[in-house]
Amino acid sequence: MGIEYHGRFVPLRVSHIGVDIKEIEKALNDKVIQNKIKEFKDKLLDKTKSRTLIFSSVDRNHVISGLKNKLLAYLKCLDKYPMMKNKVCLVQYSGPHECPVCLKSQCLHEDKNYQQIMDIV
Repeated sequence: MGIEYHGRFVPLRVSHIGVDIKEIEKALNDKVIQNKIKEFKDKLLDKTKSRTLIFSSVDRNHVISGLKNKLLAYLKCLDKYPMMKNKVCLVQYSGPHECPVCLKSQCLHEDKNYQQIMDIV
């Protein structure tokens, strides 16, 4: 699957995840989780205030995930449409990826791509 862009074919990747609805329902009834949800909502409302559109995304923090390009595109969109700056909000979760050095999802090796992304935000 892909799109034609300026005369070249750009492949698109779509990743699906399985969701165990019973596990989600169980978690939503947990008091600790309910407190975390309230905490997150309060922080989100404090940050977004009068913003009417919230974009939410979950990605792997990996060099080929496109996360850096997504954040750059979001910033470019806000530059192009400055009237949207106080109306939209991006909530981005970036999960760990396997380290190419030790093949663990969490390690102490320097992740330069993560640092580049954090510098953008």
